[in-house]
Amino acid sequence: MNIDNQIKESALRLKYFKWIPVIHFMAAVVTSVGCYYVAVVNNGVSVYLPFLSEMGKDGVQRVIFIIGGVFVTNITTVMIVVKYLILRYFFCSEKYYWRLRNNWNCIIGLISTGFLTLVIAFPATSQASIHTGVAAIFLVTSLFYTCCDCFLNFHLIMNSDQGFWIVFITCLAEWVYLLLLVLYFLSFSFDFASFHITLQGIPRHVSQDAPCPEVSESVSEESGGKPKG
Repeated sequence: MNIDNQIKESALRLKYFKWIPVIHFMAAVVTSVGCYYVAVVNNGVSVYLPFLSEMGKDGVQRVIFIIGGVFVTNITTVMIVVKYLILRYFFCSEKYYWRLRNNWNCIIGLISTGFLTLVIAFPATSQASIHTGVAAIFLVTSLFYTCCDCFLNFHLIMNSDQGFWIVFITCLAEWVYLLLLVLYFLSFSFDFASFHITLQGIPRHVSQDAPCPEVSESVSEESGGKPKG
């Protein structure tokens, strides 16, 4: 048998793979709505908009959160790899810079899904520090992946191409997300304005568990300068 025919017969054509992103979206929506409904019915969260982590903290909603979250994470990983292969095909004749950017973007995307798995594994109620830390890294890496992917797409797609407006709307949504993120951090100014922020160095031989001098002085003034006990 000819080697070309062997390659054609051994290739697995994923005819309906285009529906994977749709399944990904539907799974994310169903998981979120399911966790929210169960949590509200069981008085686990307020009917108003709660944090995503609050909807999957314990009980039945925790089971839904884990199953749906792992399913969405696996589909996301597959989509990132397939998108990498598609861009790799287009960048075969491009400079090495673009192929390198595509490689690193795929790695960043896979790192993001890895931290998403940790977000699901460590609930916010019992492992708050770990959950918050990995969630922050997941958000940063996923946002960075989105920005880089849009940058690579814009290098390939021109105004006359069929998918230009789809990519344009995606990039516009990315910029809106970035703007909202910047505005969120801008709101920190209201908190910072209520405090006098100072920087203090502590010698190594001094215990870091020692009481703050300012707090000790205020307590002494309130107690009339007399020690308690």
